[in-house]
Amino acid sequence: MAKRESYCSPFLQFVGDGYECWQEDGFHPGRVSCDVEQTLVWGTEIGLSCFNDGGLVTYLEFVSGRTLPEMVEGLRILGCHEASRVWQQVLQEFGAHFPRDDAQREAFVASRSAQFERLESPLFAALERDDYSAKSEAYFQVACQAQGIPPRVYEGP
Repeated sequence: MAKRESYCSPFLQFVGDGYECWQEDGFHPGRVSCDVEQTLVWGTEIGLSCFNDGGLVTYLEFVSGRTLPEMVEGLRILGCHEASRVWQQVLQEFGAHFPRDDAQREAFVASRSAQFERLESPLFAALERDDYSAKSEAYFQVACQAQGIPPRVYEGP
């Protein structure tokens, strides 16, 4: 059985509880000890994990939806420009004010769920075309190696 390495989990642990940065009253990057760029990439990975597991509506209605404005920037940091552009379209659906408040955001998304569901396929396609998985793993590796953090080793193909 082959072994493979990944820096994703060690990177997420290095940042810590990044959710502390995303509250209903705004984005507070100083609540973790890493830099803002790393915090944005952390939020992007966490948000996309929820998106991949449950789809766009679930991502937006859950606490992970608070990360949307910063996810757009996190994707740019990773060089995923097409995905950033499509996620920006999702953000624009909210108009001039993005609701960080979970109940407000959930009500807004629920009233327009068909609109948001139509954006799902373009989002998945953009992430694939931008090769998000490879770019994020490369970022995680550089960040972890700079801190002397080893990769996690997995058994499998």
